[in-house]
Amino acid sequence: MSTYIRLPRSIAGDDVVLNLHVCHVVDDVKFSIERLLHIPKENQSLFLNGKPLRDDQNLGDINPKKRVKLHLFLRFKDKIKVCVKSSEGPGGMIDLEPTDTVESVKRKVSEKRGVPPEDVELLIPGELIEDDHALAEYINRLSTRHVIVQLLANASMEVHDLCEPHVPLCTLEASSFCTIKEIKERLRDLHGVAPGLQKIYLHGNLLDDDCTMSSIGIENALLLKLELHAIGKVYVTAEGLDGREVVFPVISSYSCDRVKTMLESESGVPRSNMLLKCGDTVVHSKGLVSDYVAEDTALVIVRHKVGLKVFVESSTGEKFEVNVHPSQTVKELKAIIADCSGRPAVHQRLSFNGQLLNDDSVILEYSSDGLTNGSTIHLEGFINVAMTTTWTFPIDSQETVGQLKAKIYSKCGYHISNQELYLDGKLLEDSTLLPQGVPEAGKRCLTLKVKTNVTVISSTGKEMTFTCHLTDTIKSIKKKIHQEEGERSKVANLVYRLEELEDNKSLMECGIDDKSSVTLTAEVSSSKPRRHRPSWSSRRR
Repeated sequence: MSTYIRLPRSIAGDDVVLNLHVCHVVDDVKFSIERLLHIPKENQSLFLNGKPLRDDQNLGDINPKKRVKLHLFLRFKDKIKVCVKSSEGPGGMIDLEPTDTVESVKRKVSEKRGVPPEDVELLIPGELIEDDHALAEYINRLSTRHVIVQLLANASMEVHDLCEPHVPLCTLEASSFCTIKEIKERLRDLHGVAPGLQKIYLHGNLLDDDCTMSSIGIENALLLKLELHAIGKVYVTAEGLDGREVVFPVISSYSCDRVKTMLESESGVPRSNMLLKCGDTVVHSKGLVSDYVAEDTALVIVRHKVGLKVFVESSTGEKFEVNVHPSQTVKELKAIIADCSGRPAVHQRLSFNGQLLNDDSVILEYSSDGLTNGSTIHLEGFINVAMTTTWTFPIDSQETVGQLKAKIYSKCGYHISNQELYLDGKLLEDSTLLPQGVPEAGKRCLTLKVKTNVTVISSTGKEMTFTCHLTDTIKSIKKKIHQEEGERSKVANLVYRLEELEDNKSLMECGIDDKSSVTLTAEVSSSKPRRHRPSWSSRRR
C-alpha cells in the first residue's frame, strides 16, 4: 500500500515582502529573510537585475532610479528545509538539495517515516512527481524566491536657534512713530518669522501691535532692547530613495500635511512610506509645525533714527553744541568737533561721566551709560612727547611749545632752557602754537632732546667742554674728543666717578643729567708716525 507524501507548493505567489529603510544594507535583508523563512544568511544569495549583491551594499546605493520597491531574487546555496505531510499521519521536516533525485527523496522519507521507499509516492497539490526531471524543476522553483523590498524613509524636523546666545538677532533703525507691527513685518522680511507667531516684550511687558516707539521711550533712551519670542527657521531632513540626504526649509505656520506633501515631492518617497519626527515625537498630518517646535528668545535692538544734540565742554571752559547721529562713531564725532573748534581730531580726548570714549565705538553704545539729548561730553586736548619713553600731556587751545616745555619741566624735571622739541627733525620755536602749528604731532609724537654740558679732561691735562644731549652715547662723545684732539689721537676710555663708561650706553644711562656740569676723564694716546729706515743696500752706498 502506497504512502503519499505531500510537498509544499512553490508558485509565483510565494513572494517574500519586506519593509526596510533606505539606510539598511543587503545584510539586513538577509537577516529579515532568515527570521521569516528560517534560512541561514550564509545560505542566501541575493540578485538585482541579474547581478549578485554584496552584504555591505546600502539599499539606497543599489537604487539609482529611486524606485519605491526593489525586486530582488533570492537563491539558496545548499539545503532547503521543507515541511512534508503524509496521507496516513503527521508529517515532518526534510532537507532537499539541488542534486536530489526522486529515489533519494523517497529514502529520506523512508528513514523519517519507517516506510519502504517503494511504497512512497511524492505529491505536490494536483501533481504526482514520478521522475527526476520534475523533481529538479520543483527544487529549482523552491530554491528561487522573489523578494520585494518596500523602502521606508525617515525624516526629521529641526528648529534652528534664532541667533547665538548673548548675540542680538539684528539692529533696526526706527522713527518715533514706528509701531511694533512694523517691527514684526521687518523681522519677517529679514528672518522669515510670520508676524502672527511673534511676541515682543520690553522689560517683561508684552507690547501691542499698535504701540509706537515714542510711547515706550525711544526718544530719551535712543536705543531699545526688545525681547522677541518666536520660532526660528525650521528645516526638514529626509532620506532619499537613492540614499542621498534631502534638506529643505519650512515655515512654522505651515500645516504638517503640507510639509509631508513637500517631503514626497523633494525625496520621492510616498507619504505612506515616510516617517516624520520632531525629536522623539512622531509628526501627524493634523496641526501646524509650530505645534511641534519650541519658541526661542532673541534680542532685537531698535535705534532711534533722528539726530542727537550734545554739548562739548573743553578743559578751558569753552562749551559749544554739536549735532551727531547715534549710529556715528566717536572718531566721526571728533571730526565734527574739529570743524567747530579748530582742534585737530588727533589731539582730542573725549570722555563722558569719567569714561574715556573709544574712537571705534558707536555713540549709541554709551546710551546705556546715560548719554542722550542734551548730555555734555568733556573734551581734553593732548599731545605725545617721546624721548627714551613717551609721555602724553594735556594741552589747551592756543597753547605754545614754550608752555608745553613748562609742563615737561614739572613732570620730568628737565630745565626749560635745556629742552629742545622736534617734529620730523625740525626744531620747534617756543612761540609755535599747539596743536594748530603741528597738526600731525598727535600721530608721530614730538621728539624731546635735553641738553647738558660735559667737560672732558684728557690724560695730558687738556680740558674740553662739549654741549651734548642726554640721549647721546659714550661712543659719540669719544668721536667729538677725537675731532678736538686731532686725527692722530685715540681715545681709549672715558671714566666717570671712577667707573669706565661703555660705548653703547647713553649719558642718561650712565647717570648723567642736565642739572650740573659733568667732568669726564679721558685716556688719550697719540700715535707718532714711523720714521723711514733705509735698506741695507742704500746704507752701503
